Amino acid sequence: MQGSLDRPPIVLHSKGGRAVLLVAISAIFIALTLFQPASAGLFGNRFLGLGLFGFLGLTGVWMRVAPNRLEIAPSGLTQKVLWRTRKFAWTEIYNFRAIEVGLTTKMVGFDYLTESPKRRTLKRLSSALSGVQDALQPNWEIRSQDLANLLNEARERWLEIPEGAAQPGVYANPRQAPLLAALTGTRADRKSYWMATAVVFAVVVAMAFVPAVRPGLTGVTPLLFVRIYASRLHDFGRSGWWQLLLYVVSAVILIVRAGVLPSGGAVGVGFLIQFAFTAAIGAIPGNPGTNRFGPPPNQPSAIAIAETFR
Repeated sequence: MQGSLDRPPIVLHSKGGRAVLLVAISAIFIALTLFQPASAGLFGNRFLGLGLFGFLGLTGVWMRVAPNRLEIAPSGLTQKVLWRTRKFAWTEIYNFRAIEVGLTTKMVGFDYLTESPKRRTLKRLSSALSGVQDALQPNWEIRSQDLANLLNEARERWLEIPEGAAQPGVYANPRQAPLLAALTGTRADRKSYWMATAVVFAVVVAMAFVPAVRPGLTGVTPLLFVRIYASRLHDFGRSGWWQLLLYVVSAVILIVRAGVLPSGGAVGVGFLIQFAFTAAIGAIPGNPGTNRFGPPPNQPSAIAIAETFR
């Protein structure tokens, strides 16, 4: 990191680990495609596979040679990612906070103070999916929470409100549909959690009767519940990784399945364990105030409240 609040601008670059990983994955898939018969290439077409993973590999090389850049200056933010540059004035954005997208990806999200007709639909969609109206790229040189704190402090120091400008109101976290609230990295209260669980379970049961769809449920259903469990755990201050205990126990049962327990008995025990875990985290009340995963669902953050009294 270059610069400081006393010596602007502050310049951050993205870390190179993901670029290297992208290049490595692309190289592996290109090698697999080359060794396959022409009629059995990835996606059924060798040239399509080579083109797709070749493009991803070149993108990774470019990200390594010219890493993403974030400039924090008295005039606002400038983010350069690949060939795209985005600029934000401090009078346009506020309320920076770290958010978790999935179990491993952490980003810095923010809200807009102005309502742009062109981006209104995108803002609402982003708010429903992640609880923020927009977000910076992930993987900067400092932790997401530290970057959010730095941006809030920089904005507070350098913000210049034009005389006569309208003062913003108190913006609450967007009220999300229960299923969307539980399928994102934000906090999901008990009502949203149980409604999302019921909806997903009902859809899985209904789709199980469709022969063409049934095989795909084996991979999709666990991913849905990973997100639902993580959002519920976040609400009472626990990391989404706590659910790993459930999957470890389930894996042990599958290993034992071929030995001590009959096949049906092992499946039944695994179902009971997951049912107990689902019921347990659904019964624990969420934190009444802000925790490390953000403010309570549908409640304004402290920064949003403070903004109206500026």
